[in-house]
Amino acid sequence: MSIVRFIKELTSDADACRELSEEDAHDLFAAMLDGGVPDMELGACLSVLRMKHESASELHGFYRAASERVYVLKPPATALRLLIFATYCGARQEPNLLPLLVLLLRRMGVPVLVHGTLEGGGLRMVGADHPRQLAQQEAFLLVTGFDALLIKCTEGEPFANPKQRPRIKFFRQGEAVVLFEEEMHSTRGTTSQPSAVDAAATAAWVKQAMAGQVPIPHPLVNQLACCLYASGYTDDMNQAKAIAAVEAGGLTPQIHERSIDGGHSRTVT
Repeated sequence: MSIVRFIKELTSDADACRELSEEDAHDLFAAMLDGGVPDMELGACLSVLRMKHESASELHGFYRAASERVYVLKPPATALRLLIFATYCGARQEPNLLPLLVLLLRRMGVPVLVHGTLEGGGLRMVGADHPRQLAQQEAFLLVTGFDALLIKCTEGEPFANPKQRPRIKFFRQGEAVVLFEEEMHSTRGTTSQPSAVDAAATAAWVKQAMAGQVPIPHPLVNQLACCLYASGYTDDMNQAKAIAAVEAGGLTPQIHERSIDGGHSRTVT
């Protein structure tokens, strides 16, 4: 398939990149995913797309093309919502603490899928780096009605910056509510964190955090609370905050555990 017409359409404006319609975006991405685009044209198209910001219609077209070509995984037999984390960027200047959040959730019985399909009845953890991208993702989630938690990424990874909590917004069936507002001041230099960004140092620190030997940064505790609430671990956000604080070692109330179809829920008293 030749995609020259798509490249021409995207570059037809001398001052700025044009936007594709949803159908054109769908057809273009479908051809790319099916391997039906010549290498030279594919490289040119990817270069153009890299230089522009995706529109809401393009995102929806890309999503439709991808969803038609993925396997749907059967969710685990639990009443708790499956949380889906797409992790692609790794660590550059800051340690990647997404594994810590995932391990905390798994220790509490919440099902988690890392780097997987966005189907199978799960709750998406959606992140973006820039305000414009966040606005586009918000519009996309409202239009599609997907259930998701939306945050500003930490170096491209969907976990809360341990030095300054981003806004965390919960989307459910086309409606949105802010669970935590963005912190106005950074706690840079006062937060416990790995000594280096490499995998070995991060893994060692995560092991200490899981064992209660080093404090877990409060922005991650806040994100953990949002995950517990959104997954159905508890239907009360204040209770989710208390449970997350207990799990992170910040409080010591009594906890009663009860089974939910193979998962676990905790009631704070």
